[in-house]
Amino acid sequence: MSQQKVDRYKQEKANRRENLKKQKKKKLWTKIGLYGLAAVLTCGIVGGIGLTINNQYKAYIASQPDYSSTSKVIPDYANILADETESAAEETQTDAKETTAQEETKVEETKTEVSTQAQTK
Repeated sequence: MSQQKVDRYKQEKANRRENLKKQKKKKLWTKIGLYGLAAVLTCGIVGGIGLTINNQYKAYIASQPDYSSTSKVIPDYANILADETESAAEETQTDAKETTAQEETKVEETKTEVSTQAQTK
């Protein structure tokens, strides 16, 4: 039995350099794998936090009122807007009356022309 131990020791001593190289390579690849895994996990966590913050910011912005829209009018406490809208409505009515008056005069002129032409014939 002791001879077997001696033979095993001689064989291990002969292959010691190769075994050390294999162990160093194994340790190196283990470190690379662990650092890579740590980097991927860190990027995932930081990316998730960033995405959450971005979504919360977008939701906050969407919940804020939009003051650039002209469709929301402040209540007219001093009747300023009502006066402006009434005057604008009156202007459009007077413009419409003027155009109808002009059209009526043209119609009357054409009638008189037709009647004068009929009388001269």
